[in-house]
Amino acid sequence: LATSITRWWMLAAILIYALTMRDRLHYGVTGGASGRPAVGIAQLMKLGVPFALAIGVETSTFSGMAALAGIVSVAALAAYQVALNYMALVYMLALGLSTATAIRVANAVGAGDPIGLRRAGWVGTGLVAALMLTVGLATWWGREAIALAYTQDPAVVPLAVAALAIAALITLLDGTQGVLIGALRGASDALVPTLIYGLAFWFISLPIAWWFGVRLGQGVPALMWSLFAGLAVATLLLAWRFHGLSTRIFAAAAPAASARTSRA
Repeated sequence: LATSITRWWMLAAILIYALTMRDRLHYGVTGGASGRPAVGIAQLMKLGVPFALAIGVETSTFSGMAALAGIVSVAALAAYQVALNYMALVYMLALGLSTATAIRVANAVGAGDPIGLRRAGWVGTGLVAALMLTVGLATWWGREAIALAYTQDPAVVPLAVAALAIAALITLLDGTQGVLIGALRGASDALVPTLIYGLAFWFISLPIAWWFGVRLGQGVPALMWSLFAGLAVATLLLAWRFHGLSTRIFAAAAPAASARTSRA
């Protein structure tokens, strides 16, 4: 209930700000004084809907994992939620870098700078990898203290410690794929990343989690390793996608740049 109330207040505040900001006419938020139409809804939907679906795929997977943990046991559910909450907290670091990377890639696209596009995407990826590697090491060394900060239940603490040990590895993949999808978002590549999310989370993570975690009774560690597997696939495929996309954009821009140089 608290989360729902907060979300609705956030929506109201953002709408009020957007509709009353000083430059709303200049940017066509409420129509332009010069007769320019407002931003095309179809264009926004074409970009926004696939990424909304990608978020839905990811969120439903983590929620599905919680349901599977609840089937295993109450203690397993509690331990999984400790690890999930902690991963969500440290992911905020990656989310900031993802947003910055998306903006820099989009700026490069708008400026017709394929080298800048490639550089922005890979620099953002490298930065988040270094940052999350540091966070992962800190998580590994401090996993017992982190677990105890959440609960002192003797049935939950050992499971939470084990889950956080795997979470230390997951944070690196989670942050890296988050920045890669931000880079692709900046390049207006929406559909393929969503399909990659569907493959990685719905067709890899969840089935593995059910089979090993519930069917074979391996519990929380199996659930966490299934997340690791899905995120590994997502990271590799998103990196492959960005490499291919940036290479094609660079190749397409090369003849035009050569022609400009020849005329000069």
